[in-house]
Amino acid sequence: MTDRPIIFSAPMVRALLDGHKTQTRRLAALKNGSANPMAGWRVGDRLYVREAHAVVGAVDPGWVLYRASGYLAECERHGFDKPYPLESEVRWRPSIHMPRWASRLTLIVENIRTHELQRIHPEDAKAEGWSESEAFLPATWFRNLWDSLHDKRGERWMDNPLVVALTFRVEHGNVDTPARRSP
Repeated sequence: MTDRPIIFSAPMVRALLDGHKTQTRRLAALKNGSANPMAGWRVGDRLYVREAHAVVGAVDPGWVLYRASGYLAECERHGFDKPYPLESEVRWRPSIHMPRWASRLTLIVENIRTHELQRIHPEDAKAEGWSESEAFLPATWFRNLWDSLHDKRGERWMDNPLVVALTFRVEHGNVDTPARRSP
């Protein structure tokens, strides 16, 4: 079992928190054709989710605010007195810079498959984070999502790249603390 970081956008973090996302697909190969080193997952690996965040407060290490949850909701979660610090004064950090200790979600890899992107099954497209409130059917929604993240030649939907599909169980809590399964 290996612990690895994995980056998600705010909408995908919300889908993880809401229980809509239990799969993710990542490119199996890099643009130069070499194997993607981030595609070396195994069943049982633990992935700690990195997301946009801020660390605030005068204590060390401070309080972590998660951008995907919304600034005001995060201030209320921490019990900050009103008026809250101005959001414009908060230094939001991109997900790539989230330290391991600040992660709030852990994904336990349960299945791994490799396939051409366009061979995604509609049920798998749903598991990528689709919800009933989406305007498009799952497959169309996923295609639009993929193209919004992958705009380089060889990575786009129309290029049909080889992908690694991970199915996982979401645990609410840091990778280094006892597990709390999502409801």
